[in-house]
Amino acid sequence: MSIKYPATFQFDLGDRVTDRISKVKGIITTRLDCINGCNRYYVQPESEDGKLPDAYVIDEHALDLNAKNVHTPFRSVVKSQGEKATNGPMTSRVARPVVRR
Repeated sequence: MSIKYPATFQFDLGDRVTDRISKVKGIITTRLDCINGCNRYYVQPESEDGKLPDAYVIDEHALDLNAKNVHTPFRSVVKSQGEKATNGPMTSRVARPVVRR
């Protein structure tokens, strides 16, 4: 038997937060709904030198909100001109931001 419930998250994707313990500041890129009932977030620190720093997984209760919707989640689909949405299998490629390492 499995128990299903809707996950309720305190923060949204794209929010800028600070970890109370480690003082890490960054933007939420992923939300995790864990099997033990806790909510965790991937927090990506913002880089000043152009390099992508490591992301951190932080529990919800340890985060403080700095600003809402700093970055809008990218969920659009790139369609060629004249292409009609059919609501069937996706034929267009999904546009994703480029991550350089």
